Amino acid sequence: MKRSPLNLLIALFLASSFALTGCSAQNFFDGPPSLIPTELSEESTETNDSAIEPAQPEPVETQKPLAPITPSLELLISEASYTDLGLEIFLENNPEIVNVQELKSSCTNLNVASEANVLGCFVNPPGKIFLYGITDARVAGAAVVIAAHEMLHAVWYLELSETERDTFTRLLKKHFDSLPQDHYLRERLALYSQSSDTIPTELHSILGTEAANLSIELEVHYQKYFKNRAAVVALADNSFGYVDRLKKQIKDISANIEAQRSLNETTRNSLESRNTILNTDVNNFNEQVAAGGYSKKSDYDRMKKSLEDRRTELTRLYDVFNAEIVAFNSSIADYNEMVKLSNELNAALNTKSD
Repeated sequence: MKRSPLNLLIALFLASSFALTGCSAQNFFDGPPSLIPTELSEESTETNDSAIEPAQPEPVETQKPLAPITPSLELLISEASYTDLGLEIFLENNPEIVNVQELKSSCTNLNVASEANVLGCFVNPPGKIFLYGITDARVAGAAVVIAAHEMLHAVWYLELSETERDTFTRLLKKHFDSLPQDHYLRERLALYSQSSDTIPTELHSILGTEAANLSIELEVHYQKYFKNRAAVVALADNSFGYVDRLKKQIKDISANIEAQRSLNETTRNSLESRNTILNTDVNNFNEQVAAGGYSKKSDYDRMKKSLEDRRTELTRLYDVFNAEIVAFNSSIADYNEMVKLSNELNAALNTKSD
């Protein structure tokens, strides 16, 4: 049996006493030894009623077993720049990469809107992280961010005291309130229940993995879990941020296309109207010529040149318009490619469809 140092000392003391007692039992004289009476001091006559308490072993802290690092998890870990503590918390909560059906069955009763796209969750108890398996390399960074996001949920619920949570809630809300009104993180947070216990932990995970330039207090806090938090934020910007910027760009281009389409229609109608009027004037001119309506050659030449100048100008305007239509159609082709890319990236991050 392994003993604590204190137990060992007590055992040695008892063993020594036993040896001395045994040794005094040996007989080295022919007769019994004479006893020399001694006087006891007053202190020694008092009885000591206090018993020696046996030493108690130190309690052994039980640690959750760490999840094995599979090749898939290794990819998430290598780019997350976890500290030893951050990695330990991540692995302690048994992260598992799952498909859509497994994610839906595992991540239930979440305080999110019905239209929210759930990509991971932290379930406590028992303390487990579920992660959607993103396979599109173009948004692979999102998987790293999601894993770090869920690790920070574990930190919030399992590592921080109530006082610490209160302090960080105030700091997190202050930073969030400073974000621009059109920042995509505002739209993200709106998907969560606005209950007092949901928003703080989501801010802790979202801002911790997707927001740059936090307050010194928050940066110091996150340094416990990330060696290079900026690298995680960059991955978020290149995945979630890029998808959001692409969506906004498509929205702006779509509005420009519709405005240009309306302008094109107005220009086309104007050109067709001018062409109709010109053709009518040309027909009238030809009829007058046939009927001998121009007695003076100078009048004939003047009218003919006027019509020819109008046709030349109208032809030039048609050429300009047709060039604009070619450019417009090219912009539509570019727009359609952007829409295709956006749809593909959103599909890669979509867990709502079966």
